[in-house]
Amino acid sequence: MSDLPFRLKDRCRRDLSSHIVTAQYQDPIISTKDGIQKIENWKERVNGLPTVEEELNALIKPKNMRKTVYIMHMPPYGVGLDDAGENYKVGSQAIYNFIKTNQPLMTLHGHVHESPVFSAKWFSNIGDTVCIQPGQGDDFRYVKIELDTMKYERIKMSLE
Repeated sequence: MSDLPFRLKDRCRRDLSSHIVTAQYQDPIISTKDGIQKIENWKERVNGLPTVEEELNALIKPKNMRKTVYIMHMPPYGVGLDDAGENYKVGSQAIYNFIKTNQPLMTLHGHVHESPVFSAKWFSNIGDTVCIQPGQGDDFRYVKIELDTMKYERIKMSLE
């Protein structure tokens, strides 16, 4: 997860090595086995962690990427699956680059539950890769995927 200015930093990383740490709303904290602890120097700490890009590049690559499905919580940047409203994009450039370079069969994403409401998109393509982000609104949504035919549909399930 990229570093956003929210307080809890358990899974935060810089997206790319060029990423600049943003101003924080409150003192950053992290969960430990001893409870919540304040991070004294967030910029120093996050600059010492691997970036999302470095972690993705360190993954073991399958022999046939075209038969691979990746599940990545954060969506790729700028393809309509990361729209948090008012043209505010919160996806990962590192994930976008990884997908574009490696071209897996499919990627599945979450994180920005409201994105399909704002962008009217729940799937997109990066090259030959299908990227899906089912999103949620006032109803439960899921996607049925037939990998052998590459047919997929978004299904709305009423919670009543």
